Amino acid sequence: MLTEPRRDESFQAWILGRMLTRRTDVEVELVYRGPGRSWRNGWHVRWSNGPTELSMRRFSSDLVARSSAIDLGTLRHDRTPRGAAAAAAWLTWLSALPEAAAPQLGRFLHTTEDAFDCTEYPEFTDPVTARRAEVLASLPTSDLSGFGIPEAAVAAARNGVPALLALLDQRSDQRTTERPAAAPAIDLATERARRRARRYDRPSLVRV
Repeated sequence: MLTEPRRDESFQAWILGRMLTRRTDVEVELVYRGPGRSWRNGWHVRWSNGPTELSMRRFSSDLVARSSAIDLGTLRHDRTPRGAAAAAAWLTWLSALPEAAAPQLGRFLHTTEDAFDCTEYPEFTDPVTARRAEVLASLPTSDLSGFGIPEAAVAAARNGVPALLALLDQRSDQRTTERPAAAPAIDLATERARRRARRYDRPSLVRV
């Protein structure tokens, strides 16, 4: 069993990372882990926030089909939250729950990780949710979920989503006496176009 990737694989992995970055507009890198370093050995596609793992797998599958050097079956995908993205995803998910679910909200307090996993580009949200997410992410956390849910949020959420949002707004007001003007909502299409315009090189997969 190889403990290091072949040179052609390394080159193709670098190209694939560049193309995935261009396709998704988030920084993507491929890292090789040998069997001695992790039981999940092989090439790992790594990125923060941005597209979901399912979407990234589709992008990878489409691009790897053009290369003979990388085995798609052993390609791992590792997405991690950055900043308040996981909190924003959770708040967006909670807000979408029907009112009838409020009395049983306790059942949904373990799903921070699930909310992040199924949310595309959680870093792009409306200013109000972004502000609440920053507050939520700054509170002391418990071990109730993969990313942790603040104890105060757990207590408030048991009384329904409006109670949780009221708590976050109150904490936000306490953090600053003069709230800065809200930034305009970020349009995903516009932001992605702006990022794409900064990229001048257009790498392509090379069959080796």
